[in-house]
Amino acid sequence: MVFNLTRALERNAERTPDAVAVICGDQTVSHGQLLDDVRAVAAGLGVLGIGRGDVVAMLVGNSTEFLVTGLAVNGAGAAFLPLNLRLAVDEWAYIIGHSRAKALVIGADVAAAVGWLRAVCPALKVVVGVGDSSGCDYSLGRLMAEHRGELRAFAAVDEHDVSRLMYTS
Repeated sequence: MVFNLTRALERNAERTPDAVAVICGDQTVSHGQLLDDVRAVAAGLGVLGIGRGDVVAMLVGNSTEFLVTGLAVNGAGAAFLPLNLRLAVDEWAYIIGHSRAKALVIGADVAAAVGWLRAVCPALKVVVGVGDSSGCDYSLGRLMAEHRGELRAFAAVDEHDVSRLMYTS
């Protein structure tokens, strides 16, 4: 079995649960809180049908939510695909379509593109919004709230599993 990045979260939360793990602007998150958030989102993704072999694209700027979601996707056993917010909508559509992304996580600043992306990316089944989730199937906050405290094991991965996809220009 290959190392799943979420194992480091578990180890750090066990050793120093109250120590600061993330500082983003005025927000601080402890190792324990980070693990709880990642577990909740990973469990929510699992309920939405996201798991090993799936790709989750993400159109969210640098934030705690970006980190939590990326780690949760890995925890679910899926591949995390961060997309450059500076690309044009048709470039996003190409990457989402080419990668056969099953889910998309978006920030409120790109929510207007959701309808078109759904229309041109047939593999896209679930859209999760960070912040304003209009046009989305779920909000990240809802996934966290509904699945907080669930203690599902993180996915076991092996050397054949893809954990990250990176498209560059």
